[in-house]
Amino acid sequence: EPVGYASVDHREDLIFIQSIAILGDHRSKGIGGKVIQGIIERSEELDIPVHLQVMKINKARELYERMGFKVYDENETHYKFKREPDMKGRSSG
Repeated sequence: EPVGYASVDHREDLIFIQSIAILGDHRSKGIGGKVIQGIIERSEELDIPVHLQVMKINKARELYERMGFKVYDENETHYKFKREPDMKGRSSG
């Protein structure tokens, strides 16, 4: 049963989450977080950042911050977030 969708633009130098939508009855069950975690894991494998933007009134902002995203820009209506790949545990050579 479909419970929503995700639209992701996978570029050479970054992954851009265009949108994630979870149907009402399925929200707040961790589905969006699992989708985002999968995208983060892919960005780690490729050593590229993940970018997204969210409307300022959207409560999903709190989820993105918990998952390590940081605001790098904003306009009147949106925050722009990015999450850099985690360098912990990587060798330098």
